[in-house]
Amino acid sequence: MLSGVSVTLDPVPASVPAARRWARDQLALLPQYPLDVVLLCLSELATNALLHARTGLTVNLIEGDTTLRVEVVDTGDLPVAHRKYAEDRDAESGRGLQLVAVLASDYGIDINADQAGVTAWFEVGPADDAAVEIRDDVTA
Repeated sequence: MLSGVSVTLDPVPASVPAARRWARDQLALLPQYPLDVVLLCLSELATNALLHARTGLTVNLIEGDTTLRVEVVDTGDLPVAHRKYAEDRDAESGRGLQLVAVLASDYGIDINADQAGVTAWFEVGPADDAAVEIRDDVTA
């Protein structure tokens, strides 16, 4: 059982695939969760943190009673203009959060109380049997 683990990564593009590899390794202990969904949503949130905060990021995996919560914490000091997802279908950005909104059971962005920046997070529940069967086909 995984109660909560974290990794801190540098503000470089290579941190996004590094976050996916780390999460894949951690989630080997939790095969009930949809790895493909977790990795895609994590990629979107980590990419957003690097693009908008331009700081290092910390990824937290927290297993609750019935869900897995994934958090991406940055310490950027840029103002946060949060919309649940982009309303403009022709916009050049904003689709990552749309994916997270569709795939995750819940998600959000919270302003950090104890430091600059935000915590973007999502939650997923256990996958059904069909989703678990395709786990080996997902790449980091």
